[in-house]
This record gives sequence, structure tokens and C-alpha cells, in this order.
Amino acid sequence: MGYLFQDTNEIKSLTVSEAKALVSGHNGRLLSLSGLPYCSKDVAEALAQHNEMLCLDGLSMLKPEVADALARHQGGLDLDGLTDLTTANAHSLARLPFLLSLNGLKQLSDEAAQALASHTKALYLDGLTSLTTVAAKFLARHNGRILSLNGVLEISDDAANYLSMHRGALCLNRVTTLSGRAAEWLSRHRDAIELKGLKTLSPQAVAALRAWNWDVFWRSPMHMILVTLGVSPGPANPLIYMPERLRS
Repeated sequence: MGYLFQDTNEIKSLTVSEAKALVSGHNGRLLSLSGLPYCSKDVAEALAQHNEMLCLDGLSMLKPEVADALARHQGGLDLDGLTDLTTANAHSLARLPFLLSLNGLKQLSDEAAQALASHTKALYLDGLTSLTTVAAKFLARHNGRILSLNGVLEISDDAANYLSMHRGALCLNRVTTLSGRAAEWLSRHRDAIELKGLKTLSPQAVAALRAWNWDVFWRSPMHMILVTLGVSPGPANPLIYMPERLRS
């Protein structure tokens, strides 16, 4: 029972019985095991009985049987330590019916993107700095509440076209500029879009965003585009709601 009173991030190894004790003491609240570098299938099965956010971002790799076990976890799953995701593991983790965070991934194969598209809750891929058109096409099919791509630096016109079809909030906060065509595609997105990193917009991009039917847009308070305009002249606080800005 000592585990219930210490910093669980300091734990470096777990037996099945210890994992069960941790789950018993942390059900209904966060269980963070960021210092755990390895997880066996049996331990993963025990941890999967936990029913709140589980952080295992000390894991840099997953065996297929471990990914399969963790996919049965009863709450959100943080695997930000993973630097590679096989297609098989992507298929397994996509079955998780809760938030899935994979922010440690720097690359994502088109096949893994296709597998993750079947995930139905918030999906975080903030470590990706680029996105192929094919991967964007697949991820656009993701039907979760949030698709977070906050590491992606550029969005091609074709990728913007596909991402505009995503159902759910779309986070692209490191994109600094948009072409007129990309802005036109993204303006057709029917949910929230975060573009807090925007520095410049071409006249064509501004015109495309102004063409949005803002009356429809404002019927839901969830529908907003946030942008940062680091250019002058601008408001004292550059963080603005895009609809209000574009109407002026």
C-alpha cells in the first residue's frame, strides 16, 4: 500500500500485484507512471482496469500484446513517450474509447494514420511537424471530439481540403500562414478550428475566410477560429476571434 502515498512517477518497475494495488487506490483519479520504462502484457492488463487518465509516457516502445491490452483501458491514455507507432499498434490503440495522446511521435506513416482514423475520441498528435496529403486524408476521417496537430508547421492546399472534412475540433496552432486556397478549404470546416500561430494572411486568404457564413457559425459557442496576428497594425492583444476580426 506504500505506493498510494509516494510519487508514482518515481516507480521504475511494477509487478502485477503492485499494478492492481495502484489501480485500486487511483480509480476515479489520474494515475501517472511517467517513470516506468517497461510494461509487460500482464501488468498492462492490470493497469487497463483503471478508470481515469493513465499516463505511461515513460514507455518508448510497445509490444503488440501490450498495445492490445492498453486499448482496453477504461479511461484516457497518455503515451507521449512513444517515438514510433507500427500499423499493428495503431490499429490496437485506435480501439481505445477514450482520449489518446501520442505527442511523442515525430513521424506517422500513412498506414498508421489510416488505422488511427477509426479512433472515436480526442486524438493528440502534437509532435508531428509535417503531414502528408495521404495522412491528412485518413486523419480527416477521425470522428472524435478533437484532432490536435499542434506541431504541424505547414498545411498544403490538398491537406487543408481533406482536414476541412474532419468532424470535431481541429487544432493547428503552429501553422503560421495559409494560402488563399487552404484558407478557403478550412473555412468550410463545420466545427472549431484553432490557428493561434498565424502570423500573416494573404488578401486571398482573408477574402476566403470572410466568405464564411458567420451567422450560421455563431449559432454555436463552440464554433470559433482563434488566430494570432503578429503584424501591425493590430489590436493590443493579438489573440482575437477570427469572425469578429474579419467582419471589421
